[in-house]
Amino acid sequence: MSKRHHGSVFYWFITILAAMLATTTVAHAAEQPKTIKADETPPQRIGLYLHACWAYRYPFAVRTWRRADYDAMFQLLRHMGYDAVMLWPVLETVPAPLSAADRATLGEFRAIVNDARRRGLETWLTQCAALTCKPEIASIPWPRRSLYGGLAQTVRLDEPGQAEPYFQHRAALMKILNNADGYVTIDGDPGGYAGATP
Repeated sequence: MSKRHHGSVFYWFITILAAMLATTTVAHAAEQPKTIKADETPPQRIGLYLHACWAYRYPFAVRTWRRADYDAMFQLLRHMGYDAVMLWPVLETVPAPLSAADRATLGEFRAIVNDARRRGLETWLTQCAALTCKPEIASIPWPRRSLYGGLAQTVRLDEPGQAEPYFQHRAALMKILNNADGYVTIDGDPGGYAGATP
């Protein structure tokens, strides 16, 4: 993978596009909050879902982005009038037990969440329900891990022997990534299993 820096094609593309959009009416001025009357339509939240699961090449694959790439996208979103971003960093590929390397990588992603919020985006963090990976996936760098390489494991939430360790591990992940505005669980995409009840 090539070294990326502020001179990258991605960075300059995003910077130029953001500058162009900033001069148009797409970017709206900040307004004071106002009271919404009963017959009024509430303001809409405008957000984008940054999905890191699919393995495309840089710069098209979110999974290949560095912190500066995310920050450039956050700036672009704000210039376009967006006020929210939903991030799926594919935490399901971080297995138990949590390694020192994965803990450090999660700390780096925590900084990305902070960057989004600093840019004025309400930030949601996404996970699949009932899905984790076998411990051997930890030997692969996080950006190259996949849910579709035979190392993913579906957890049966109706079996305490599977559910309890899974929720303990998920709590350990969330202890590091506890700085988002909201948390989303995608039901069954992947992570579903035959016989699961709502």
